[in-house]
Amino acid sequence: MPHRRWKTVLVEDDLALQAVLAGFLEAEGCKVTCFFWGRFLMEYLCRRPKIDLAICDLILPGLITGVDCLRAIHSASPEAPIIVISEASKSTKLAALKAGATVVINKPIKNDLVIEAIRRALLLRKMIAPHHG
Repeated sequence: MPHRRWKTVLVEDDLALQAVLAGFLEAEGCKVTCFFWGRFLMEYLCRRPKIDLAICDLILPGLITGVDCLRAIHSASPEAPIIVISEASKSTKLAALKAGATVVINKPIKNDLVIEAIRRALLLRKMIAPHHG
């Protein structure tokens, strides 16, 4: 039986951090699709709505906010855990939790904390849909 690759979206406008996070995700067995702009995530979700995991910043360039992205992710794949990594205000982080975020991690990130959050989110995903994919 082939190894499960978790379909993961990563929405982060800091390209250096995006590369680091993508590396963490790939090391945990994820197939990662990265987005700089929220609007491209929205287009992606319209074509391939089912994902297993998401990591999203809240402060993004353009008109579509990180909270907008979270709502779209949660609507397309309500069972997918969403990790928010951001330096947004407390009120924006609270809005993220209300929009479906599973956990919020402050920037600057601590690598071990992010890796643990990814592992726990994937474990949660496996428990929710153990035979999916």
